[in-house]
Amino acid sequence: MHVFKLSNFQPRLSRLFAIAVAALSSLCENGFATSPGSSLLTPIYPQVGLVEVGSLDVYREGELIHLLVAGPRRDQGSPVLWYLRSTDGGRTWSQQAEVAPAFAAPTVSKRGNDAQIAVHGNKRVAVWQTTGEFPGMGPMATAFSLDGGKTWEKGANPADDRSLGDHGYLDIAADSRGRFHLVWLDDREEKGNYQGLRYARSNDSGRTWSPNQTLDEAACTCCWTRLEVGPDDKLQVLYRDADPQDMALFQSTDAGETWRRAGPVGAFRWMFLGCPHTGGGLCAVEGEGRVMVHSVVWTGKQGRVGLHHLLSDDHGQTWSAPKRLSQAAGARGDVAARDLRHLAAVWDHSEDKGSAIVFTHSSDGGQTWAEPTPISAPGTVATHPRIMPSSTGYAIFWTEKHRDGGRRLAVAAIKTNL
Repeated sequence: MHVFKLSNFQPRLSRLFAIAVAALSSLCENGFATSPGSSLLTPIYPQVGLVEVGSLDVYREGELIHLLVAGPRRDQGSPVLWYLRSTDGGRTWSQQAEVAPAFAAPTVSKRGNDAQIAVHGNKRVAVWQTTGEFPGMGPMATAFSLDGGKTWEKGANPADDRSLGDHGYLDIAADSRGRFHLVWLDDREEKGNYQGLRYARSNDSGRTWSPNQTLDEAACTCCWTRLEVGPDDKLQVLYRDADPQDMALFQSTDAGETWRRAGPVGAFRWMFLGCPHTGGGLCAVEGEGRVMVHSVVWTGKQGRVGLHHLLSDDHGQTWSAPKRLSQAAGARGDVAARDLRHLAAVWDHSEDKGSAIVFTHSSDGGQTWAEPTPISAPGTVATHPRIMPSSTGYAIFWTEKHRDGGRRLAVAAIKTNL
């Protein structure tokens, strides 16, 4: 396990950035510039027609990457929710298709509470939080597409409490049979200090939703959830519990009909009155007749503060001892696996004058990890990265606040030799 301080990387960052600038004159055909002798491909900044990107979600299906972004549009300044897709790992993107504001403006969607998308074949379902009775909170809205994202229709509100209150921190995924599964947080019991973790399913591509199930009545109020559909269609929901505030897991083996608690993902026993505003990362990978589940979680437990990796070889019933990937300043992580041995993690590392996206990888199933390396441009505020496997390595997405104050989408590729 390697512990590092970002300031120690500043000379290295400067050298990498200088190399990147020099390489821009010789962009390779796929749109990325490669630093000599490095597997890091210089980040690019796709133009998605927004003044700034306030919300970001990505979803992978085969070699297609689907993107959902929200923010004020350049030509009008009004908030909009747009869908795009990429067939080349995020190097180029399709023309954006408008999902909202035709149905409801995504004014509450923001980093850490992002609008979400899931895909199955030509079917897409998007879900986001809108403004309700009070500023900064409100009910969910959904939209669905049956033609590959070209046109969108209004879907039903998945929440059956008929409240205009706070319904957010959601995630959506599709299983192999085209059923869409959704989890979110709301406070329909009006407990105040906690929110409940809810679940609903759509069997008709987002037109209607099943009656809600409450998985946990007491979850942390403002940490995002992560819903993973495994290779065996087993559903797993990672979220931050309330007491203690460790990350916890719920599972379903029957497409969401019934659920069971699988225990904490990292039993740190962290007791904290407040919200750390950070969820976790979760992925499952199949091979050699078994499924491995990986997670990255952050804890504020004294003496163990930081981002940790854990793995499970029994479908999340038990977990390995946590391996710390970063100290307290490293948070908001994500994880992806290419196979049973090769996986990678990303997170953002904060300092007084900004933050950087940091990457590390493992070639032995998470037993050991390479030295963490900053991959975002220096001098910016880069946050909330997402990572997914690609045909040549990993594709990484984040938002980056640059000198003029706008927040833009950044995409980078990491090539690995398997």
